[in-house]
Amino acid sequence: MLDEEKMVVVKTCNELFEAELVVGRLKAEGISSAIRDRSTGVTMYTSPYAFPSIFDVEVLEHDKAAAEAILNS
Repeated sequence: MLDEEKMVVVKTCNELFEAELVVGRLKAEGISSAIRDRSTGVTMYTSPYAFPSIFDVEVLEHDKAAAEAILNS
């Protein structure tokens, strides 16, 4: 049985557009990520109907260090 790996937050954004840019940058480097709307707890991949909220960009725990290095460069 495979263990489910935990998702961890690497960036918090005030705008969905900003979170999508972060996801795109990580994807370009080969790191899968997801956007979670903190107000609803719903994982969002893209939505043109997003309400004002705070968005967390999450990656798999084993990708955290690499993602942070990319985002801090």
